[in-house]
Amino acid sequence: MRQTLDWNLGDATPAETLRGQGFVRLSAARTLALVQPHPWSALARHWDDLPPDPHLRDGGRYRFRRHASLRLGEDGCSIRERVQRPHWQPLDYNALHGGFERWFAPVTDATLAEPGLQALLFALSALATQAAARPVPYVELHQFRIDTASGIGRPTPEGAHRDGVDFVAVVLVDRVAVRGGESRIFEADGPAGLRFTMSEPGTTILLDDHRVIHETTPLQPDGANGHRDTLVITWRAEGFPGSRLGSPAISWLKKFPMHFGPRPGERRVKAGGLRGMPRAGLNASNWLRAGTGGHGRAMATTNTDAFGATGAKIIRINGH
Repeated sequence: MRQTLDWNLGDATPAETLRGQGFVRLSAARTLALVQPHPWSALARHWDDLPPDPHLRDGGRYRFRRHASLRLGEDGCSIRERVQRPHWQPLDYNALHGGFERWFAPVTDATLAEPGLQALLFALSALATQAAARPVPYVELHQFRIDTASGIGRPTPEGAHRDGVDFVAVVLVDRVAVRGGESRIFEADGPAGLRFTMSEPGTTILLDDHRVIHETTPLQPDGANGHRDTLVITWRAEGFPGSRLGSPAISWLKKFPMHFGPRPGERRVKAGGLRGMPRAGLNASNWLRAGTGGHGRAMATTNTDAFGATGAKIIRINGH
């Protein structure tokens, strides 16, 4: 993997760094300072009652989560409204879980009222607003726990991806008895990238979703009760994303029922060979298995080392 040598991993001027290079990494000390005087443990305790994710399409039982959609005030420092809606991503950005509505257990009122959570949300929203130079009030908040009770846990089973928003924050809430979980960020329009492991609770990455692509590698158990807890926050300026079942990529993919396992009569197509597919982001090591009949259903598998020996690469496929 070729690294961009001038990427700045410091957090002295986070808004300027985010605006200049498309992401900023905040140290644990910097993030913990944002929630003071509230203890981090008061925030982290809200990750102990997350229900299972009912929508995992890889058959796993390793992900637990809650979700909330919020509309903030224009200054990003107040919650104006909680919006009842499903989580939805375009298939163009998430080949595994995109293109359909996903309802998750809601973030509890007690969690949203937690002073440390509000302080963190508003501080990160202010950074996103500064970097965007305009309000980004449409927020989705995701609590995740990935555990290794059954073996491997996958924080991003969809692989390297964009979320279809303006900004994304990934906050490490806790990390217990696991190995792996390497964070990877690379250019949306090129092969350069970097990798690092968030090990201290509070460590945060804030990403410009238009400019970079991100993923986290699988977790392996390193003792009993292994898990990794994260808070993921996304921001949009123009409203929440909605179902667009007529989008070009979905319409194109409906020509092929796609699934994980080999089945009689199917043909296997390398991602780079999907000629005619509208613009999409897929790892070079991803495979789509396309059958010959039936209704449309799309999935993708991801190599655990998406960068590979030849470096990270995002397949850009021109439309018709």
